[in-house]
Amino acid sequence: MKPTIAFPKCLLNYRRQTALKITRCLRTQPRPVHVMPPRTLLQPRELRERYLFGPGPTNPLPSAQKALTMPMTGYLHPDFTQIMDDVKAGLQYMFQTRNRFTMAVTGSGHAAMEASLVNLLEHNEKLLVMENGMWGERAAEMGLRMGLRVNKICRPPGEVFSFEEIRQAVRMYEPRVLFVCHGESSTGALQPLDGLGELCSQHDCLLLVDMVMSLGATTAPVDILGIDCAYSASQKVLSCPAGLSPITLSDRAMKRIFQRKTSPSSFYLDLALIGNYWGCFDEPRKYHHTACMPLVYAVRESLRNAVQEGLDNIIQRHESNARYLCAGLKKIGFRMLVSDEDVRLPSLTGINVLPGQDWKQFIQRLFTEHNIEIAGGLGATVGKIYRIGLMGQNSTKENVTRILRALKAARDM
Repeated sequence: MKPTIAFPKCLLNYRRQTALKITRCLRTQPRPVHVMPPRTLLQPRELRERYLFGPGPTNPLPSAQKALTMPMTGYLHPDFTQIMDDVKAGLQYMFQTRNRFTMAVTGSGHAAMEASLVNLLEHNEKLLVMENGMWGERAAEMGLRMGLRVNKICRPPGEVFSFEEIRQAVRMYEPRVLFVCHGESSTGALQPLDGLGELCSQHDCLLLVDMVMSLGATTAPVDILGIDCAYSASQKVLSCPAGLSPITLSDRAMKRIFQRKTSPSSFYLDLALIGNYWGCFDEPRKYHHTACMPLVYAVRESLRNAVQEGLDNIIQRHESNARYLCAGLKKIGFRMLVSDEDVRLPSLTGINVLPGQDWKQFIQRLFTEHNIEIAGGLGATVGKIYRIGLMGQNSTKENVTRILRALKAARDM
Protein backbone atom coordinates (compact mmCIF):
# COMPACT_ATOMS: atom_id res chain seq x y z
CA MET A 1 0.00 0.00 0.00
CA LYS A 2 1.48 3.29 -1.13
CA PRO A 3 1.82 5.96 1.47
CA THR A 4 -0.46 8.97 1.11
CA ILE A 5 1.41 12.17 0.37
CA ALA A 6 -0.06 15.20 2.05
CA PHE A 7 0.78 18.41 0.13
CA PRO A 8 1.02 21.53 2.21
CA LYS A 9 -2.03 23.76 1.86
CA CYS A 10 0.07 26.65 0.56
CA LEU A 11 1.42 24.43 -2.26
CA LEU A 12 -2.07 23.32 -3.25
CA ASN A 13 -3.21 26.94 -3.44
CA TYR A 14 -0.15 27.79 -5.57
CA ARG A 15 -0.94 24.95 -8.02
CA ARG A 16 -4.58 26.04 -8.30
CA GLN A 17 -3.57 29.67 -8.95
CA THR A 18 -0.98 28.60 -11.54
CA ALA A 19 -3.50 26.40 -13.35
CA LEU A 20 -5.99 29.28 -13.37
CA LYS A 21 -3.39 31.65 -14.84
CA ILE A 22 -2.51 29.14 -17.57
CA THR A 23 -6.20 28.70 -18.42
CA ARG A 24 -6.69 32.44 -18.67
CA CYS A 25 -3.59 32.77 -20.83
CA LEU A 26 -4.79 30.07 -23.22
CA ARG A 27 -8.14 31.81 -23.53
CA THR A 28 -6.50 35.11 -24.50
CA GLN A 29 -4.03 33.67 -27.01
CA PRO A 30 -4.81 34.83 -30.58
CA ARG A 31 -6.64 32.22 -32.58
CA PRO A 32 -5.45 31.25 -36.05
CA VAL A 33 -6.74 33.50 -38.84
CA HIS A 34 -9.20 31.53 -40.97
CA VAL A 35 -10.23 34.40 -43.30
CA MET A 36 -7.49 34.70 -45.89
CA PRO A 37 -6.38 38.14 -47.14
CA PRO A 38 -8.39 39.16 -50.22
CA ARG A 39 -6.32 38.91 -53.38
CA THR A 40 -7.89 42.08 -54.73
CA LEU A 41 -6.05 44.04 -52.03
CA LEU A 42 -2.61 42.65 -52.84
CA GLN A 43 -2.20 45.14 -55.69
CA PRO A 44 -2.91 48.90 -55.82
CA ARG A 45 -6.03 50.02 -57.65
CA GLU A 46 -5.83 52.88 -60.13
CA LEU A 47 -8.70 54.80 -61.70
CA ARG A 48 -8.78 56.52 -65.05
CA GLU A 49 -9.49 60.24 -64.99
CA ARG A 50 -12.92 60.93 -66.51
CA TYR A 51 -15.06 63.92 -67.32
CA LEU A 52 -17.66 64.03 -64.55
CA PHE A 53 -20.56 65.84 -66.23
CA GLY A 54 -23.34 64.46 -64.05
CA PRO A 55 -25.13 65.89 -61.00
CA GLY A 56 -22.05 65.51 -58.83
CA PRO A 57 -19.45 64.88 -57.80
CA THR A 58 -17.64 67.10 -60.25
CA ASN A 59 -13.96 66.90 -61.09
CA PRO A 60 -12.10 68.46 -58.16
CA LEU A 61 -9.82 71.43 -58.57
CA PRO A 62 -6.22 70.19 -58.92
CA SER A 63 -5.14 72.54 -56.12
CA ALA A 64 -7.97 71.26 -53.88
CA GLN A 65 -6.97 67.67 -54.62
CA LYS A 66 -3.37 68.51 -53.76
CA ALA A 67 -4.49 70.11 -50.50
CA LEU A 68 -5.80 66.71 -49.38
CA THR A 69 -2.18 65.61 -48.89
CA MET A 70 -1.23 68.43 -46.50
CA PRO A 71 0.13 67.25 -43.12
CA MET A 72 -2.33 66.19 -40.45
CA THR A 73 -2.48 68.07 -37.18
CA GLY A 74 -4.44 68.01 -33.94
CA TYR A 75 -8.15 68.78 -34.18
CA LEU A 76 -7.73 71.80 -31.87
CA HIS A 77 -4.25 72.83 -32.97
CA PRO A 78 -4.02 76.59 -33.69
CA ASP A 79 -2.90 75.89 -37.28
CA PHE A 80 -6.04 73.89 -37.93
CA THR A 81 -8.45 76.23 -36.15
CA GLN A 82 -7.04 79.09 -38.24
CA ILE A 83 -7.86 77.09 -41.38
CA MET A 84 -11.37 76.54 -39.99
CA ASP A 85 -11.70 80.30 -39.51
CA ASP A 86 -10.59 80.84 -43.12
CA VAL A 87 -13.21 78.35 -44.32
CA LYS A 88 -15.90 80.02 -42.23
CA ALA A 89 -15.08 83.44 -43.74
CA GLY A 90 -15.06 81.96 -47.24
CA LEU A 91 -18.44 80.32 -46.73
CA GLN A 92 -19.89 83.60 -45.48
CA TYR A 93 -18.71 85.09 -48.77
CA MET A 94 -20.25 82.31 -50.87
CA PHE A 95 -23.56 82.42 -48.96
CA GLN A 96 -23.41 86.24 -48.93
CA THR A 97 -24.15 86.41 -45.22
CA ARG A 98 -22.75 87.88 -42.03
CA ASN A 99 -24.20 85.00 -40.01
CA ARG A 100 -21.67 84.13 -37.32
CA PHE A 101 -23.29 80.68 -37.18
CA THR A 102 -21.64 79.59 -40.43
CA MET A 103 -19.77 76.29 -40.41
CA ALA A 104 -19.49 72.92 -42.15
CA VAL A 105 -20.98 69.57 -41.15
CA THR A 106 -18.79 66.51 -41.66
CA GLY A 107 -20.90 64.46 -44.04
CA SER A 108 -22.68 64.72 -47.38
CA GLY A 109 -25.50 67.12 -48.21
CA HIS A 110 -27.89 64.63 -46.63
CA ALA A 111 -26.12 65.19 -43.30
CA ALA A 112 -26.66 68.94 -43.56
CA MET A 113 -30.32 68.43 -44.46
CA GLU A 114 -30.85 66.15 -41.48
CA ALA A 115 -28.87 68.44 -39.18
CA SER A 116 -31.11 71.35 -40.17
CA LEU A 117 -34.32 69.47 -39.48
CA VAL A 118 -33.20 67.78 -36.28
CA ASN A 119 -32.04 71.09 -34.78
CA LEU A 120 -34.75 73.49 -35.96
CA LEU A 121 -37.70 71.25 -35.09
CA GLU A 122 -38.84 69.20 -32.13
CA HIS A 123 -41.10 66.16 -31.98
CA ASN A 124 -44.66 66.77 -33.24
CA GLU A 125 -43.90 70.24 -34.64
CA LYS A 126 -45.04 71.18 -38.14
CA LEU A 127 -42.86 71.00 -41.24
CA LEU A 128 -44.12 72.25 -44.61
CA VAL A 129 -42.27 70.84 -47.61
CA MET A 130 -42.51 72.23 -51.13
CA GLU A 131 -41.87 69.08 -53.14
CA ASN A 132 -41.10 69.19 -56.86
CA GLY A 133 -38.40 66.54 -56.96
CA MET A 134 -36.25 64.14 -54.98
CA TRP A 135 -35.00 66.55 -52.32
CA GLY A 136 -38.39 67.67 -51.13
CA GLU A 137 -39.29 64.01 -50.94
CA ARG A 138 -36.19 63.28 -48.85
CA ALA A 139 -36.84 66.19 -46.48
CA ALA A 140 -40.40 64.97 -45.91
CA GLU A 141 -39.17 61.43 -45.25
CA MET A 142 -36.66 62.66 -42.68
CA GLY A 143 -39.36 64.73 -41.02
CA LEU A 144 -41.67 61.74 -40.70
CA ARG A 145 -38.90 59.66 -39.15
CA MET A 146 -38.33 62.43 -36.61
CA GLY A 147 -41.98 62.35 -35.58
CA LEU A 148 -42.85 65.70 -37.15
CA ARG A 149 -46.22 66.65 -38.56
CA VAL A 150 -45.28 66.89 -42.22
CA ASN A 151 -47.40 68.60 -44.87
CA LYS A 152 -46.43 68.65 -48.53
CA ILE A 153 -47.37 70.77 -51.52
CA CYS A 154 -46.36 68.93 -54.67
CA ARG A 155 -45.55 69.94 -58.22
CA PRO A 156 -44.64 67.69 -61.17
CA PRO A 157 -40.92 67.26 -61.88
CA GLY A 158 -39.48 70.25 -63.73
CA GLU A 159 -41.99 72.76 -62.40
CA VAL A 160 -41.57 75.36 -59.64
CA PHE A 161 -43.92 76.99 -57.14
CA SER A 162 -45.35 80.47 -57.42
CA PHE A 163 -45.05 82.82 -54.47
CA GLU A 164 -48.83 82.77 -54.09
CA GLU A 165 -48.91 78.96 -53.85
CA ILE A 166 -46.33 79.04 -51.08
CA ARG A 167 -48.05 81.93 -49.29
CA GLN A 168 -51.37 80.09 -49.22
CA ALA A 169 -49.70 76.90 -47.97
CA VAL A 170 -47.93 78.74 -45.14
CA ARG A 171 -51.19 80.39 -44.10
CA MET A 172 -53.07 77.09 -44.23
CA TYR A 173 -50.62 74.82 -42.39
CA GLU A 174 -48.88 77.34 -40.07
CA PRO A 175 -45.56 75.45 -40.06
CA ARG A 176 -42.62 76.03 -37.76
CA VAL A 177 -40.28 75.46 -40.72
CA LEU A 178 -40.80 75.86 -44.47
CA PHE A 179 -38.49 73.68 -46.61
CA VAL A 180 -37.67 74.75 -50.16
CA CYS A 181 -35.11 73.21 -52.52
CA HIS A 182 -33.51 76.06 -54.44
CA GLY A 183 -31.75 73.93 -57.05
CA GLU A 184 -33.52 70.62 -57.66
CA SER A 185 -30.82 68.33 -59.05
CA SER A 186 -33.26 65.56 -59.96
CA THR A 187 -34.83 67.82 -62.61
CA GLY A 188 -32.76 70.96 -63.19
CA ALA A 189 -35.41 73.36 -61.84
CA LEU A 190 -34.48 76.58 -60.01
CA GLN A 191 -37.05 77.66 -57.42
CA PRO A 192 -37.48 81.46 -57.05
CA LEU A 193 -36.90 82.59 -53.46
CA ASP A 194 -37.93 86.26 -53.58
CA GLY A 195 -40.31 87.22 -50.79
CA LEU A 196 -40.16 83.90 -48.94
CA GLY A 197 -37.99 85.20 -46.11
CA GLU A 198 -40.37 88.04 -45.35
CA LEU A 199 -43.35 85.70 -45.64
CA CYS A 200 -41.87 83.28 -43.11
CA SER A 201 -40.94 86.10 -40.75
CA GLN A 202 -44.54 87.32 -40.76
CA HIS A 203 -45.80 83.85 -39.81
CA ASP A 204 -43.19 82.99 -37.15
CA CYS A 205 -41.82 80.34 -39.47
CA LEU A 206 -38.19 79.58 -40.32
CA LEU A 207 -37.13 79.41 -43.98
CA LEU A 208 -34.91 76.38 -44.69
CA VAL A 209 -33.33 76.26 -48.16
CA ASP A 210 -31.45 73.41 -49.84
CA MET A 211 -28.66 75.09 -51.83
CA VAL A 212 -26.60 71.97 -52.50
CA MET A 213 -26.74 72.42 -56.27
CA SER A 214 -27.12 76.19 -56.46
CA LEU A 215 -24.51 77.70 -54.12
CA GLY A 216 -22.06 79.59 -56.32
CA ALA A 217 -23.96 78.85 -59.54
CA THR A 218 -26.66 81.50 -59.27
CA THR A 219 -27.51 84.57 -57.24
CA ALA A 220 -29.05 83.78 -53.83
CA PRO A 221 -27.77 86.15 -51.12
CA VAL A 222 -28.83 84.62 -47.82
CA ASP A 223 -29.09 87.85 -45.82
CA ILE A 224 -30.95 89.84 -48.47
CA LEU A 225 -33.43 87.00 -49.07
CA GLY A 226 -34.03 86.52 -45.34
CA ILE A 227 -33.10 82.83 -45.37
CA ASP A 228 -32.88 81.38 -41.85
CA CYS A 229 -30.93 78.24 -42.70
CA ALA A 230 -29.20 77.20 -45.90
CA TYR A 231 -26.82 74.36 -46.65
CA SER A 232 -24.77 73.02 -49.54
CA ALA A 233 -22.16 70.34 -50.27
CA SER A 234 -18.47 70.31 -51.13
CA GLN A 235 -18.64 68.12 -54.26
CA LYS A 236 -20.75 70.50 -56.36
CA VAL A 237 -19.78 74.04 -57.41
CA LEU A 238 -16.99 74.11 -54.81
CA SER A 239 -15.24 71.38 -56.87
CA CYS A 240 -14.00 69.37 -53.89
CA PRO A 241 -14.37 65.72 -52.90
CA ALA A 242 -17.65 64.87 -51.18
CA GLY A 243 -17.90 64.74 -47.40
CA LEU A 244 -18.16 68.29 -46.08
CA SER A 245 -21.40 70.28 -46.10
CA PRO A 246 -21.44 74.06 -45.56
CA ILE A 247 -24.34 75.40 -43.51
CA THR A 248 -25.33 78.84 -42.26
CA LEU A 249 -27.99 79.85 -39.72
CA SER A 250 -29.51 83.22 -38.89
CA ASP A 251 -29.73 84.61 -35.36
CA ARG A 252 -33.45 83.81 -35.49
CA ALA A 253 -32.71 80.17 -36.29
CA MET A 254 -30.12 79.87 -33.54
CA LYS A 255 -32.51 81.46 -31.05
CA ARG A 256 -35.00 78.71 -31.92
CA ILE A 257 -32.29 76.12 -31.28
CA PHE A 258 -31.25 77.65 -27.95
CA GLN A 259 -34.88 77.76 -26.78
CA ARG A 260 -35.59 74.09 -27.48
CA LYS A 261 -37.36 72.16 -24.75
CA THR A 262 -35.45 69.02 -25.63
CA SER A 263 -31.95 68.35 -26.93
CA PRO A 264 -31.59 67.44 -30.62
CA SER A 265 -31.97 63.69 -31.03
CA SER A 266 -28.58 63.49 -32.78
CA PHE A 267 -25.46 64.31 -30.78
CA TYR A 268 -23.27 64.15 -33.87
CA LEU A 269 -25.46 66.65 -35.75
CA ASP A 270 -26.06 69.01 -32.80
CA LEU A 271 -25.37 72.37 -34.48
CA ALA A 272 -24.83 74.21 -31.19
CA LEU A 273 -21.99 71.83 -30.34
CA ILE A 274 -20.60 71.88 -33.88
CA GLY A 275 -20.86 75.67 -33.87
CA ASN A 276 -18.72 75.85 -30.74
CA TYR A 277 -16.08 73.69 -32.45
CA TRP A 278 -16.13 76.06 -35.44
CA GLY A 279 -15.60 79.09 -33.22
CA CYS A 280 -19.08 80.54 -33.72
CA PHE A 281 -19.39 81.61 -30.07
CA ASP A 282 -17.30 83.91 -27.91
CA GLU A 283 -16.01 81.03 -25.83
CA PRO A 284 -13.20 78.45 -26.00
CA ARG A 285 -13.62 75.71 -28.59
CA LYS A 286 -14.43 72.27 -27.26
CA TYR A 287 -13.91 68.88 -28.84
CA HIS A 288 -17.06 67.60 -30.51
CA HIS A 289 -15.78 65.17 -33.12
CA THR A 290 -12.58 64.64 -35.06
CA ALA A 291 -12.90 66.79 -38.15
CA CYS A 292 -12.00 65.40 -41.56
CA MET A 293 -8.96 67.64 -41.85
CA PRO A 294 -8.01 66.86 -45.47
CA LEU A 295 -11.51 67.88 -46.63
CA VAL A 296 -11.32 71.11 -44.64
CA TYR A 297 -7.96 71.81 -46.31
CA ALA A 298 -9.48 71.14 -49.74
CA VAL A 299 -12.51 73.35 -49.13
CA ARG A 300 -10.26 76.19 -48.00
CA GLU A 301 -8.31 75.89 -51.25
CA SER A 302 -11.54 75.88 -53.26
CA LEU A 303 -12.74 78.99 -51.44
CA ARG A 304 -9.39 80.66 -52.09
CA ASN A 305 -9.92 80.07 -55.81
CA ALA A 306 -13.47 81.41 -55.55
CA VAL A 307 -12.29 84.60 -53.85
CA GLN A 308 -9.67 85.11 -56.55
CA GLU A 309 -12.18 84.68 -59.39
CA GLY A 310 -14.95 86.59 -57.62
CA LEU A 311 -18.44 85.32 -56.86
CA ASP A 312 -20.13 87.50 -59.48
CA ASN A 313 -17.78 86.16 -62.15
CA ILE A 314 -18.37 82.56 -61.05
CA ILE A 315 -22.14 83.02 -61.28
CA GLN A 316 -21.89 84.74 -64.65
CA ARG A 317 -19.71 81.90 -65.96
CA HIS A 318 -22.21 79.24 -64.89
CA GLU A 319 -25.21 81.11 -66.29
CA SER A 320 -23.48 81.86 -69.59
CA ASN A 321 -22.32 78.27 -70.10
CA ALA A 322 -25.78 76.93 -69.20
CA ARG A 323 -27.36 79.10 -71.90
CA TYR A 324 -24.71 77.97 -74.39
CA LEU A 325 -25.40 74.33 -73.50
CA CYS A 326 -29.18 74.65 -73.86
CA ALA A 327 -28.84 76.38 -77.24
CA GLY A 328 -26.57 73.58 -78.46
CA LEU A 329 -28.88 70.86 -77.15
CA LYS A 330 -31.79 72.32 -79.10
CA LYS A 331 -29.72 72.29 -82.30
CA ILE A 332 -29.02 68.55 -81.99
CA GLY A 333 -32.62 67.64 -81.22
CA PHE A 334 -32.86 67.45 -77.44
CA ARG A 335 -35.56 69.15 -75.36
CA MET A 336 -35.08 70.50 -71.87
CA LEU A 337 -37.33 69.16 -69.11
CA VAL A 338 -37.66 72.68 -67.65
CA SER A 339 -39.31 74.61 -70.46
CA ASP A 340 -39.11 78.05 -68.81
CA GLU A 341 -35.60 79.44 -69.28
CA ASP A 342 -35.97 81.71 -66.25
CA VAL A 343 -36.23 78.79 -63.82
CA ARG A 344 -33.48 76.55 -65.18
CA LEU A 345 -30.67 75.64 -62.83
CA PRO A 346 -27.32 76.87 -64.28
CA SER A 347 -25.29 74.03 -62.76
CA LEU A 348 -27.46 71.16 -64.03
CA THR A 349 -29.63 70.67 -67.10
CA GLY A 350 -32.29 67.98 -67.41
CA ILE A 351 -33.00 66.84 -70.99
CA ASN A 352 -35.71 64.45 -72.15
CA VAL A 353 -34.77 60.97 -73.35
CA LEU A 354 -35.38 60.79 -77.10
CA PRO A 355 -38.30 58.62 -78.29
CA GLY A 356 -37.28 54.97 -78.66
CA GLN A 357 -33.88 55.58 -77.09
CA ASP A 358 -32.37 53.09 -74.63
CA TRP A 359 -31.27 55.54 -71.95
CA LYS A 360 -28.99 53.13 -70.12
CA GLN A 361 -27.21 52.17 -73.32
CA PHE A 362 -26.88 55.82 -74.31
CA ILE A 363 -25.21 56.74 -71.00
CA GLN A 364 -22.91 53.72 -71.27
CA ARG A 365 -21.93 54.74 -74.80
CA LEU A 366 -20.88 58.18 -73.60
CA PHE A 367 -18.89 56.55 -70.83
CA THR A 368 -17.03 53.99 -72.92
CA GLU A 369 -16.65 55.89 -76.20
CA HIS A 370 -16.11 59.44 -74.95
CA ASN A 371 -14.87 59.07 -71.36
CA ILE A 372 -17.81 61.21 -70.20
CA GLU A 373 -20.11 60.46 -67.30
CA ILE A 374 -23.62 61.90 -67.21
CA ALA A 375 -26.59 60.59 -65.23
CA GLY A 376 -30.10 59.41 -65.84
CA GLY A 377 -33.09 60.62 -63.89
CA LEU A 378 -33.58 60.34 -60.15
CA GLY A 379 -36.78 59.40 -58.37
CA ALA A 380 -39.79 60.22 -60.55
CA THR A 381 -37.56 61.11 -63.52
CA VAL A 382 -35.76 57.75 -63.82
CA GLY A 383 -35.83 56.61 -67.45
CA LYS A 384 -37.29 59.93 -68.59
CA ILE A 385 -34.40 62.36 -68.59
CA TYR A 386 -30.63 62.70 -68.71
CA ARG A 387 -28.93 65.04 -66.26
CA ILE A 388 -25.93 67.04 -67.41
CA GLY A 389 -23.97 68.90 -64.76
CA LEU A 390 -21.38 71.54 -65.57
CA MET A 391 -20.41 73.03 -62.23
CA GLY A 392 -17.39 74.51 -60.56
CA GLN A 393 -14.22 74.17 -62.60
CA ASN A 394 -16.09 72.02 -65.16
CA SER A 395 -18.30 74.92 -66.21
CA THR A 396 -16.36 76.05 -69.29
CA LYS A 397 -17.17 76.70 -72.95
CA GLU A 398 -14.68 73.98 -73.87
CA ASN A 399 -16.58 71.40 -71.83
CA VAL A 400 -19.92 72.51 -73.29
CA THR A 401 -18.52 71.88 -76.76
CA ARG A 402 -17.10 68.53 -75.61
CA ILE A 403 -20.40 67.25 -74.22
CA LEU A 404 -22.41 68.46 -77.23
CA ARG A 405 -20.11 66.64 -79.65
CA ALA A 406 -20.28 63.47 -77.57
CA LEU A 407 -24.09 63.60 -77.30
CA LYS A 408 -24.46 64.04 -81.04
CA ALA A 409 -22.04 61.20 -81.80
CA ALA A 410 -23.71 58.84 -79.31
CA ARG A 411 -27.15 59.72 -80.67
CA ASP A 412 -26.10 58.96 -84.26
CA MET A 413 -24.51 55.56 -83.51
